[in-house]
Amino acid sequence: MKISPVPISFIILAAMGVAASPLDHAEAVGVRSENNVQVKYDGQCRKSQNQCRYTAQSGRTAICKCQFRKCSKDGARCNFDSYNNDCNCY
Repeated sequence: MKISPVPISFIILAAMGVAASPLDHAEAVGVRSENNVQVKYDGQCRKSQNQCRYTAQSGRTAICKCQFRKCSKDGARCNFDSYNNDCNCY
């Protein structure tokens, strides 16, 4: 029995399409470390105290002190990077 290369190429292309398709049950969007711990947390800063308030992975509100930049206004965005232990206010 002789098989032409056309059916074989269709089988290979179909297999590549299945392997390259994305999963339907993607996890929540966010940067995560190798042990599935969220790395960056977005929050809001307070100008008077120069602090960032964010919700940690445990669901509790956490506070970090802004390091390099001061909060521009109350409610401005900020984030905490737990991997590098950085608190950034904007």
